[in-house]
Amino acid sequence: MTTDDDPEVTTARWRRFVVPGLAAVAIGGAAATCVLGVKLSAASDKADQLAVLQADAADKSKAIEVARGYVTRSLTYNYNNVDPFLAAVQEGAADQLATKWKSVSDVVRQVIIQAQVVSSGESVREAVENGDDGSFKVTVFATQKVQNIQQPEPATMPILLNVSVIKKDGTFLVSDFGPQDGGNALIGTPAPK
Repeated sequence: MTTDDDPEVTTARWRRFVVPGLAAVAIGGAAATCVLGVKLSAASDKADQLAVLQADAADKSKAIEVARGYVTRSLTYNYNNVDPFLAAVQEGAADQLATKWKSVSDVVRQVIIQAQVVSSGESVREAVENGDDGSFKVTVFATQKVQNIQQPEPATMPILLNVSVIKKDGTFLVSDFGPQDGGNALIGTPAPK
């Protein structure tokens, strides 16, 4: 005969309640750990996505800054001193674009001097999108104030420009530049081809 004080009965009761209880706690703990792991993994993925978006936004901002500066330099020149302009359009240009400018620099110099062109320009608004090849396509709405021998009074006109910007070894460079309609950004001067 066994009683409630019998150690065998007490152990059996303990096992009947405690073991399933401990098992439930262990299973609950494992489930909570899995849920926490999934949530932490999702949070890490979101943090990674945020970092990528922030890096892309910073790159786009830098591409706009580079395009804006290039547009200002390319629309600002004076027939009395053409060499600083020719140096400025090669500054910040990728090798291929700089080479194009070098190849037409004598013709550009001659046209600007003969037409007595004085020009200044500024970027008014920009839009940027990522190119398929990792470049940035920046569309720049600018104004250009021009006077020349045929137009002695300065006239300001709007111009829409496409500026391609690449990131090479951490440096942003202009790889292509020209009017959106395929016309000539430099009034009275040939665009580099």
